Amino acid sequence: MEYTKKDLIYYYLIQGYPATKIKGFTDIKCDKSYVSKIIKMFKKQGYIIEVFEKNEKGKLRPTKPKLYQKGKRDYPTKFTKSTSRSLNPKFNEHPRLNLVVLYFKVFKEPKNPDFLVEKGHSWTINNTTYVDVKHVFDVGRVTFRLINNKSLIVFMPEHMVSSGELRHLKDKLYTRAIECSNWFQKKTGCKLGLPEIHQDYHIAIAEHDPFLSEMCSQYGIVKIVDENNREICWWDRSKGYLEFETRDERIAEIKAFNPVIVSNLQDRVWMLQGQVESMLMLFDGLVDKIDRLQGSIDSLNDAMEIFKSQSSIPDSKTDVT
Repeated sequence: MEYTKKDLIYYYLIQGYPATKIKGFTDIKCDKSYVSKIIKMFKKQGYIIEVFEKNEKGKLRPTKPKLYQKGKRDYPTKFTKSTSRSLNPKFNEHPRLNLVVLYFKVFKEPKNPDFLVEKGHSWTINNTTYVDVKHVFDVGRVTFRLINNKSLIVFMPEHMVSSGELRHLKDKLYTRAIECSNWFQKKTGCKLGLPEIHQDYHIAIAEHDPFLSEMCSQYGIVKIVDENNREICWWDRSKGYLEFETRDERIAEIKAFNPVIVSNLQDRVWMLQGQVESMLMLFDGLVDKIDRLQGSIDSLNDAMEIFKSQSSIPDSKTDVT
């Protein structure tokens, strides 16, 4: 099914992406004014509503950047239910972050159970009670899962970034995850222990190499490991399309910028090739000049030899009487 730009803008808006990000996606290719125009139209038609949050005084204020969620009216185009799989493979040309999942022990149970009842969804399996609370932050929709009021798991959302944003991401991501966890702690009145890594984050980049595609089709996953058998990077099709994945920001940055680096090197090679050809032409001209100069020197030497042979100086003594 082919989706229009309007369809894609709606889809990315309800997934928690701000307009400033959407305008740069490769499958949309439009400016900010066009995205703003479509957003106004969607709000007027009731397809989306703006997300607000309470400030310290309890007053509602819009998020920064502005975020949106589904409105009361259903959008006419039907989309996949999977929020982690892109509608368009071109979208995945951007590096994709599988963000962290943190684990906390709950030392003090929530003092504000009404918040969990109002905002959360609860269910019980095998005498274990789960409560999910979802909230939209500037990074997207974060899920807080409370288990028997004894432990909390915080699921940070996936999102796309530009290649230039890959460096020094790890500290920023964990800091943002802690800030979201502090928000939950404040809202519920619970007391959390120190965070533990439940699932580490990694960076995924679309891969187009046919050999790796064939290998992953045959073996499922292809890994590169170090001497201690630790994963450096890997290729798989867990999202339905081939991706290169790693937890090393430097490796991801090299991979993301590899096409640009290759293109720049090709440009430099072509430029150097032109300079070498110009130098060779200059060298050939210089050789011709040297040959002509050598010919002139030879002619001058021949003339000197002739002059010496034709002009003889007598070697005689004059007697003076």
